[in-house]
Parts: sequence; structure tokens; C-alpha cells
Amino acid sequence: MLPFPAKVIEKAVSRQLTRFLEENCTLDPSQSGFCSNHSTKTALITADIRNILDNGEIAALILLDLSAAFDTVCHHTLRSRLSSAGIRDRALDWLTSFLPGRTQRVRLPPFCYATTKIICGVPQGSSLSPTLFIVHMAQLTNIA
Repeated sequence: MLPFPAKVIEKAVSRQLTRFLEENCTLDPSQSGFCSNHSTKTALITADIRNILDNGEIAALILLDLSAAFDTVCHHTLRSRLSSAGIRDRALDWLTSFLPGRTQRVRLPPFCYATTKIICGVPQGSSLSPTLFIVHMAQLTNIA
């Protein structure tokens, strides 16, 4: 759990990061999940699919639903992709500094198990996590 002031700062940074990524055309326009004014349903009705069908061609739609998606983010890969997106210097250091060194512990009363180090993933409940996840997964749209 983050203290309230940290959450406020995180929310402000999240807005700035999203605006930067949108203004620099870093986010794929077909990305719908975790984007404001979009839903996963909008991904079903894209101009690309309509154009393909209008041309009499066959269209295929691949949807990906990841279980525990935020837990799959590799910190090293995320740092590299943020850098590729134009995030540099102090901003890059700040964005990636709160990822390592986190721990978790399972409590099942009356037991409390040992604390374990979290080696990958972005924090659940953080306002930055959806944007960081989008940046991490952005290269998936370049597979075709």
C-alpha cells in the first residue's frame, strides 16, 4: 500500500507519461485495453478490419487475454522499451526505480509466511501500472 501523497504524485506522473506517449505516437492506435475512451470492444471494430473486408479479403482477429498480466512485466525489458519510446534520464530512472525491491507475504491466519522478493511485474493498484504494461506489451502489435 502506498501513502496518499505517493498516490497523488503517481497519478500526476501517469497522466504526463500517457500524454507524452500519445503526443509522440508511441502507443499503437489499435491498443484498447487500459486506454481512456476505449474499451476492449472497440478493438473489434477497427478501420483495418473494415477495409480488409471491404476489399473482399479474409480478416482474422486475434485477442489476447493474459492472466495476472501485470505480474508478467520484466523490469529490464520495460526499461528498454521506455527508453525506446523516448523516456530518458531522470524520468526513466524515476519510472523504473519503484519497480525493484518490492516484497510480498502471504498471511493465512494464524500463519504468516516468509516475505519473498518480487522480481518482475508492476504494482497492482498503481495508477502507473496500466500505462507501463501497455508500453511493455506494445511490440506485440508488430508481430505480423
